[in-house]
Amino acid sequence: MPGMSGLNLQDRLLRERVSIPVIMITGHGDVAMAVGAVKKGAVDFLQKPFDDETLLQRVRQAMELDARQRETQASSAAFQARLARLTPREQEVLDLLLVGKGNRKSR
Repeated sequence: MPGMSGLNLQDRLLRERVSIPVIMITGHGDVAMAVGAVKKGAVDFLQKPFDDETLLQRVRQAMELDARQRETQASSAAFQARLARLTPREQEVLDLLLVGKGNRKSR
């Protein structure tokens, strides 16, 4: 790519908190480059030449992974929203239950 490498683009996406699956494709990669890209979240690292079916398979896998991650994030956000709606007493009871205690105040 003129002006920006795939690794630079990956860094920019991370800085801007853009969460999409990334598959790195290179004609001049090495092990260190591949490891770095995967550590930063790349789903895969393909070195040219590769066949079309390999790319399609990796794109499908990346899309499935992305769908699962988005579903998990949505579930987590919904759970956090429900927690935020608890009254102070409900939060107190939840805190007691989480440490194994009952919800009755001691007298």
